[in-house]
Amino acid sequence: MLSFNLLQKLNVAGSAGRFARRNISATSVLMTNVSDPIQKLFLDKIREYKGKFDSKTFDPSIDKGYKNDLEKIGRQYNIAPNEDPTKFPTIKFDEPKVDPQV
Repeated sequence: MLSFNLLQKLNVAGSAGRFARRNISATSVLMTNVSDPIQKLFLDKIREYKGKFDSKTFDPSIDKGYKNDLEKIGRQYNIAPNEDPTKFPTIKFDEPKVDPQV
């Protein structure tokens, strides 16, 4: 951690802001160049999906497939067609009947 005197000298000289800007701009350049192959594949796949689901190149068959998949999941898990599949179902438990004889 920087000492108070050093921070004070940096602020007086005005170089603290330039130093921070330089580091932030350097990290953004470094983040564009991916060295990890798994991270590169992940970013490529995100770019592919972004391009695929762009409003300019929207394909109705993708929407139809999406609806078919939702219907299939609804049948598999007994979700009504008008029910939201992302909402957790409400579960009601009956009060257990306890015999008073002990």
